[in-house]
Formats: sequence, C-alpha cells, structure tokens
Amino acid sequence: MTPGTAAPGPRLTAQYHDYCRELVDRFQFEDALLLDTNGNVVYSAYSGADLGTNVETGPYRDSNLADAYEDAMASNAVDFVELTDYARYQPSYRGADRLGCVADRL
Repeated sequence: MTPGTAAPGPRLTAQYHDYCRELVDRFQFEDALLLDTNGNVVYSAYSGADLGTNVETGPYRDSNLADAYEDAMASNAVDFVELTDYARYQPSYRGADRLGCVADRL
C-alpha cells in the first residue's frame, strides 16, 4: 500500500462500514479508523486524510495515534485498550475544541 493513495477494498468497506459509522454517530466521534498489522490506515468512516497513510512511516508517525497503535500491537491482547492525552491531530482538526478518533486493529 502506498501511503496516501490506497482506499479500502469493497469487501472491507462492506464488512465494517455500518458498524463504524454507527460508532461514530452514536458517540459523536470525529472518525473511526481501522489499521492493519503493518500500520496502514485501511479504513476511515469518513475517508479522512489519514486513509491510506502509514502510522509507522507516514506523515502521522509522531502522533498519539501512532503511539497508541504501537502499544496495541505490542500488547498482543484482543481486549487491549489504549487511552491517550488529547492532542492536535491534523486530519481531524477543524479548529474546534472537540477531537476524537477510534482505531481498531484488524
């Protein structure tokens, strides 16, 4: 996957889209992301700017999302939850105080 250019496959979108959009709408999150085991953002409920990027090598490698992803991958636990401090995250920042992001590991 080339950072910034890949879109989720139709099967992935069909499988997770309704669930992720419901999650975003119900809890008023900014977006919901799915990342693969290589750090690629393979799904974004709102097709955000981070879709197709890589949190290990791409433009958001120094973000709280990248740190949370690294901790989740290192935990190797199905029920692992990582909470991070609020920080500016460019793809979701719209000049408002409300920021949110959920990332799930496939």
